[in-house]
Amino acid sequence: MSRLTEEIKSRRDLLRAIGRAISLGCLAIIGGVVMLRKSNSQQGQACRNLDLCQGCKVFERCALPQRLTLGKNDKE
Repeated sequence: MSRLTEEIKSRRDLLRAIGRAISLGCLAIIGGVVMLRKSNSQQGQACRNLDLCQGCKVFERCALPQRLTLGKNDKE
């Protein structure tokens, strides 16, 4: 009977280890995506809305000079 409980315990440990590895991998992927999105939005950015800030979908996180000259809550 003790051999059976040892097998069950080792299976549980294996499943826990797999779950931890999957969780860590997902966390690393999500962190990488966030970092890439953040760096891409700040470097080499070009206006996709023909320099019209009104109604722009990325207005709040825009780092272009045209946006920076506007007030924080102002839109053209």
